Amino acid sequence: MGKSESQMDITDINTPKPKKKQRWTPLEISLSVLVLLLTIIAVTMIALYATYDDGICKSSDCIKSAARLIQNMDATAEPCTDFFKYACGGWLKRNVIPETSSRYGNFDILRDELEVVLKDVLQEPKTEDIVAVQKAKTLYRSCINESAIDSRGGEPLLKLL
Repeated sequence: MGKSESQMDITDINTPKPKKKQRWTPLEISLSVLVLLLTIIAVTMIALYATYDDGICKSSDCIKSAARLIQNMDATAEPCTDFFKYACGGWLKRNVIPETSSRYGNFDILRDELEVVLKDVLQEPKTEDIVAVQKAKTLYRSCINESAIDSRGGEPLLKLL
């Protein structure tokens, strides 16, 4: 059952021969490298943009501080000729410096506000206050009671001596 030569030729012609694996052309390699590089660059740019911090504080405290600074400025003043007026002119327009003070600033304003709050706290006697606070309130009331001080005179001090 051998095959004749003519049969072999026919089967050789009709059977598809396995194709050799084609190599990539230089153009295909160049395009593949270019696509790979562009993908890497795009991923890097997205990662950098997602983690980008411009260094500007955007918290509510920073925004309040910036607003306070702008409020205290006088934008109508020329900073090159009178920088103090440019930087602090708004504050000077809104706050009158008392004649009794040689200086007056934010700390002085805060101290005055704190004194008002403390005065209100010390004038209200509350039974739920701790003993130390009750004693502080009693001492405060005795110090501001000028009529009792005048009527007793120096007698309480003489008893101590």
